[in-house]
Amino acid sequence: MKNKILIIDDDKSILGALKMVFEEFDFDSESISDASETFEIIKKYKPDLIILDVLLSGVNGSEICKELKTNELTRNIPVLLLSAHSSVEQTARDCKAEDFLSKPFNIDALIGKVKKLIN
Repeated sequence: MKNKILIIDDDKSILGALKMVFEEFDFDSESISDASETFEIIKKYKPDLIILDVLLSGVNGSEICKELKTNELTRNIPVLLLSAHSSVEQTARDCKAEDFLSKPFNIDALIGKVKKLIN
């Protein structure tokens, strides 16, 4: 069975690109651009990993991360934060994300982190 990755980003071009990359590396992925759907989608999809952009329109991704890490249903799902902001490492620590990746990122680095977090 393929590992499932939930991608949360408000940039539809990033969502499309990541979905193609994950298909190529034999992962199943679901993507959402509206962060308000996060918990509803997680209940249905049951992802093995969540990739979360820090700067979402109207919502702070680090706040979603904090919610994920304090919710009994989602706290054991690894979170990989994505951000173009220079403070992404500190943000990841603050919200208890398992790892982070700065934008723009290298596909090999992304896949390496995904495999490490899922296995």
